Amino acid sequence: MATIYLDMDGVVSDFDGYAEPIVGFRTPGGVRYDQEGWSKISANQRVYRDLPEMPDAHRLVREVQELAKENNMDVGFLTAIPRQNDVPWVHWDKFKWIEARWPGIPVFFGPYSNDKHFHCKSLNDVLIDDRPSNIEEWRAAGGKAILHEGDVVATLFELRSLLRPTPVDPKSLAS
Repeated sequence: MATIYLDMDGVVSDFDGYAEPIVGFRTPGGVRYDQEGWSKISANQRVYRDLPEMPDAHRLVREVQELAKENNMDVGFLTAIPRQNDVPWVHWDKFKWIEARWPGIPVFFGPYSNDKHFHCKSLNDVLIDDRPSNIEEWRAAGGKAILHEGDVVATLFELRSLLRPTPVDPKSLAS
């Protein structure tokens, strides 16, 4: 069965909103912090437990679940651990963060961000993520992907468009 995968950081959790007061700036969506900024952020070994939700996160997940059900698909979260694997609580805290908000939706780990495309098993698998490189790699693996730029309405519109069968032009059938 095909799956719609939702990223966590930048899609349902506001990692950049959490990091901004710590490092003094906000990166553009999906852009990693430099080593100095990351050291400040990861000094809190429970960073992923402490993240706020993105605005409209519940609406996004609810409507993704509805669309998945209508299209006989599964829903899962596909997230990643830090590239340096230097936050020992990351798996537990991400799992518990999601479970507290959306119990019953499974959580998968890349394990790293650039490994997410290995979870694409079907041409109909969809990834909703805020990192352009993940979108490109997912599409290269044969799946469908949506770059989430913080606009839930736009993301849901694009998801509906991806899931809607392309109408067949009757003229193309006549030959």
